Amino acid sequence: MEFKLAVPATLAIAALVLVSGRALVERTALFKKYSIPEAVVGGLLAAIIVAALHFAGVGIAFDTALQPSLF
Repeated sequence: MEFKLAVPATLAIAALVLVSGRALVERTALFKKYSIPEAVVGGLLAAIIVAALHFAGVGIAFDTALQPSLF
């Protein structure tokens, strides 16, 4: 089974990843001590979740139409 997410859903998930990264950095002394950025922590968490879903047989395809304009 594969889910294809449109642009609004992709942006919402990206915002959720950033917010969850900030929450994890605030609550974890190790991330604070070594100044790990929120985007890195949230992105790692998202990558782990997407990988786990992939191994469970669930694919997720994000819409990258806005990617060039965000650089």
